[in-house]
Amino acid sequence: MKPLKQLAGKLLLIMALVLIPSGIVWAGKSVQQQNVVKGKVFDTSNNPVAGVTIQIKGTTTGALSDTDGSYSIEIGNISDPVLVFSFIGMKTIEVPVGGQSVVNITMEEELIGLAEVVMVGYATTKKANIIGAVSSVKTDEIASKPVGSLTQSLAGTMPGLIVRDEGGVPGSTSGTFEIRRLGAPLVIVDGMEQSFSYMDPNEIESITVLKDASAAIYGARAGNGVLLVTTKRGSEKRQEFNVSAIQTFSRPTVFPKLADAATYATLKNEGNLSAGLSPRYSEEEIEKFKDGTDPMYPNSDMWSATFGEWAKMTDININAVGGSKTANYFVSVGAKDQGTSLRSNSITFTRLSLRSNLDVHITKRLKTTIDLSGRFEDRTEPGLNFASLMSNMYQSVNRQPNVYQ
Repeated sequence: MKPLKQLAGKLLLIMALVLIPSGIVWAGKSVQQQNVVKGKVFDTSNNPVAGVTIQIKGTTTGALSDTDGSYSIEIGNISDPVLVFSFIGMKTIEVPVGGQSVVNITMEEELIGLAEVVMVGYATTKKANIIGAVSSVKTDEIASKPVGSLTQSLAGTMPGLIVRDEGGVPGSTSGTFEIRRLGAPLVIVDGMEQSFSYMDPNEIESITVLKDASAAIYGARAGNGVLLVTTKRGSEKRQEFNVSAIQTFSRPTVFPKLADAATYATLKNEGNLSAGLSPRYSEEEIEKFKDGTDPMYPNSDMWSATFGEWAKMTDININAVGGSKTANYFVSVGAKDQGTSLRSNSITFTRLSLRSNLDVHITKRLKTTIDLSGRFEDRTEPGLNFASLMSNMYQSVNRQPNVYQ
């Protein structure tokens, strides 16, 4: 009986030695499975976002989401882990794991600027350090140009920027601009998307053009390039009060030379003779057109009666810039009065521009920025648009009086 008990004890010991390692292995697998967090990343339209950086806060451990937004990251033995989700053009999100094995998130878009810090792999860097094809222009190069809009003043200042003015009417001279003929670029003014064509050039510090891959930091909307406009700000190192006034006179490059009434009558007769018809005007009538003594045979010049030679434009700007250790300011007031060469002066454009950029240092680590800007514009035009006016001008009959009395 005793040998049987000894044999049973040995068998129990062998079984224990076999089962204990197996239990350790299964326990290890259970712990390992519990230390893996999975999930998906979506945007606000519930579309999966690929390429999102998922990083454990305070470590170098990270992962990237795949094409369907899925990710998987090992937490390890980190206590109270926090996952940091970051992607270019979207707000960074920090999510405590808290024992969860599945973490799904929705990321929101964010307006970004060159000074912000972005993720590069598992590290961070400033966007200004990763920009390639960039062109820029300072305000000194554009503020003194006698043109009707800021867009026109950029012509010829930066490579790759194409500016066309297809109008010329006061208040409608913003023109069109493209980067390498790819279409209208995205325009960002102090971090916000807005129009800049009629801004006062004296308010602007610099304009930067991002081309090709350098514009990729602004996402799909930057496919045609990006135009970054930075306005002036105050500085404690600079205390200035500036007043500028520019008076400009402009005229068409070429004035059309229209035939007078006598020339028209002579050519009309030649045309009739070539067609086998009798002359329209007699020699006596042609002489009356030349003399201009008979009111029934006028020699009108509708162009000279409608247009003068010169158009006047006035630009005035007053601005102050300065600051101290606690606050910096830039304040600007500008006015523009643009006319045409119409003798009636029935097409005009006036603009009043206001801007105030204030930076207040509340503490050494906290700064408040308050930017205010506005434009008041007034356009005066006749009932007939300028294109129709010009068309009627060329079709006017010089054998009729300019003014009927």
